[in-house]
Amino acid sequence: SEVSISQQRRLHQQSSPSSQPDSYYIERLRSETHTSRSDYATYLRNWYAEFPSDHILVLDFRDIEKNPRDTLLKVVMHIGLDEKVAKSYVEKLSDEEMKQRVNAANSDNNGINSQTQQKPTAATPHHSLVQRPRLRKQMEGYLRPYATKFNTLLSENGYSWKFNE
Repeated sequence: SEVSISQQRRLHQQSSPSSQPDSYYIERLRSETHTSRSDYATYLRNWYAEFPSDHILVLDFRDIEKNPRDTLLKVVMHIGLDEKVAKSYVEKLSDEEMKQRVNAANSDNNGINSQTQQKPTAATPHHSLVQRPRLRKQMEGYLRPYATKFNTLLSENGYSWKFNE
């Protein structure tokens, strides 16, 4: 049977992120699943315990967006391609091919998606957090210790960049 327009509208409103109270998101964030996903430092320490640090490459997504060619060059050299061969490969890629290789995920580019050049919609998380500064502050406060642990790990392993705390 067909769903009426009013039923569709009600379903859309109920599933909209803005229909949930801040406490809903904070509770979800504190769940074991989300907590474990936020603890990059613990996971990386496990990798560093098993492999030499020069076998692990940690990248900042902002570098992928800002300098995709340089980042790709860093990756292909890290996996063992000779520098000359790596540079030749990366230089041959067209700008269009480079754009295809950059993840379409949204970063903090004044709220503009780097691939579509469009502002986020009401359904995107970035928009929801911009519209809900109190929730954003609570989430950032909750995640800050994880960012601090991650930054400590980066520093210990010679990285000069930091995750925003």
